[in-house]
Amino acid sequence: MRDSDAEPSAPPVDTPGGELAVLPLRGGEHVGRYVILYRLGKGGMGVVYAAYDPQLDRKLAIKLMRPRSGGRARAGQTAMLHEAQALARLSHPNVVAIHDVGLLGERVFVAMDFVDGVTLRRWVAQPRRPREIVAAYVQAGEGLAAAHRAGIVHRDFKPDNALVGKDPQGSAHAVGRVQVLDFGLARVHEHATVGQARNADDRAPAVLRGTPMYMAPEQHRGEDAGPACDQFAFCVALYEALWKRLPFAGQDNLAIGRAIVEGRRIEPPRGEVPARIRRAILRGLDTDPRARFPTMEALVAELRVTGGRRARIVAIAAGSAAIGVAAWAYGRSSGRGDDP
Repeated sequence: MRDSDAEPSAPPVDTPGGELAVLPLRGGEHVGRYVILYRLGKGGMGVVYAAYDPQLDRKLAIKLMRPRSGGRARAGQTAMLHEAQALARLSHPNVVAIHDVGLLGERVFVAMDFVDGVTLRRWVAQPRRPREIVAAYVQAGEGLAAAHRAGIVHRDFKPDNALVGKDPQGSAHAVGRVQVLDFGLARVHEHATVGQARNADDRAPAVLRGTPMYMAPEQHRGEDAGPACDQFAFCVALYEALWKRLPFAGQDNLAIGRAIVEGRRIEPPRGEVPARIRRAILRGLDTDPRARFPTMEALVAELRVTGGRRARIVAIAAGSAAIGVAAWAYGRSSGRGDDP
């Protein structure tokens, strides 16, 4: 993470895109009980600050969501609060822990662990062996799998949304702990099976949510974004990390999206990357979500560099059991008639 100077805050103003523009918070200002230190960075969903918690005497990160105007602003605010609360219940070593959620005026904020490290994209930009790259992505995959088990779909996984912590031994080639973050587009879902669509009323084809080059075909079509879309995005990112190019080409986002929907994938070269890893990535990039792995656990098991065939079989069996448990939970909750 890179420090950056914050500017004085100012009242929000309307913008043509329906968002409210605000200047960054200044060091010393408060968000709830937290004291802002400095700005860490910003993205499409909000601004992230380093902050201090005086009650627990610790440093953490605060993500302040971008405010929105218009009739759907309050509904969006409520949805983000519910999703952040669901994430706060998720505890896994490969997911950045969320400690608190709240409101600053009309803006949702999320207090989370401060991770001393770099994004997975920056980490991969350094010379790395395929084995190291796969090992790092296996950790990220375990974080996504944990989210899916908790009923949460990320919907915007990419190498910028995972952090690699500094290795305690300081080795230039060792893989530190990888943690997935920025669930800003996350959605709580009732089941973790692949390829099950929601009602047509829940689709929003006019608004694409996510990063186009990592979005699954079903997202580009405005269809349901279930756990399989995270699997697709994960495999796009891993393909890019190993072969230094995206699996779907195009001159702009629209062209890339068309290539993804039509399945015009660029075949990766054979050689340095083990055939098993190559096959697993290509399966995860299938245009049909039902043809991908049944769960994220199954994909991660196939990618493991160590552990052997027996470990992969055990993990795949565990993934199949997870489908059954999730389907049972969905069956119990479906009687409410409410779509999360």
